[in-house]
Amino acid sequence: MTTELSTILAFISVAVIAIAAIGVWWINRTPTFRRDASETLPLFTGLATSGLATVPEPPVVRSPAVRSPEMPSSLEHPTRARRVTTPSEAAVDSRVTNREFNTIPLAPPMAQPVALARPSAVRTMNAPVLSDAGVPGTMVEGHAIRFSVPIEGTMQFLPGRLVIGTGVDAGREIRFVHVPGPNGTDVTFGRTEGALYRHIQLSDLTVSRQHAVMQWRGGHWYLRNLSHTNPVARNGAVLDTVDAPCLQDGDRIEMGEVVFTFRGR
Repeated sequence: MTTELSTILAFISVAVIAIAAIGVWWINRTPTFRRDASETLPLFTGLATSGLATVPEPPVVRSPAVRSPEMPSSLEHPTRARRVTTPSEAAVDSRVTNREFNTIPLAPPMAQPVALARPSAVRTMNAPVLSDAGVPGTMVEGHAIRFSVPIEGTMQFLPGRLVIGTGVDAGREIRFVHVPGPNGTDVTFGRTEGALYRHIQLSDLTVSRQHAVMQWRGGHWYLRNLSHTNPVARNGAVLDTVDAPCLQDGDRIEMGEVVFTFRGR
């Protein structure tokens, strides 16, 4: 009886040792995670209390790449040593964390407005001219007006002047001179060219080829209409081809759509 009991106990001991060996071999053969030498798990943790060898569940390994900076330290593995950050690494991490990236593109500087030149300034050309009597002068060409002016001192300037009141040539003044010869004080207006120092050429389509004439008589200027198709008006009153009213300072003169203001001095 004693021999049979000893045989049974020996068999049980061999079986327990074989099972433990198989368990150790199985764990080392198929590792499911990577652990450090300090994380080796005990094989017989509960042997003293239960008499059976138990294997604890492997801890969950968290990847540092997905670990949130706000994760509490209590969730870390109790046996894993925490990595110590050096002062230089902490400074680099601080710079990277606190760096601000401005993704809003800067607006380009507002372009300064370009001042466009007035057509009159672009088209104005002053060219020297010489009359048949040998009097030198200058041809002034604006946007819609063209006239000639003698050199100062070569001819006698007459009282009175016209100031253009509309269009890009507004503000330009026209002076009159006494030209030697018959009708030397008459000044004509029209779309065609005329005699130097005695003709004002207007390129507006509402102006006739021969539109009007101003005549100096007895110290006054008189305005006569020469057109039968396009109007000549003084202070809103359309003139016929017979009457020639005397101009007064401040009179508004209209030749087609061209407007002048007469000044007596």
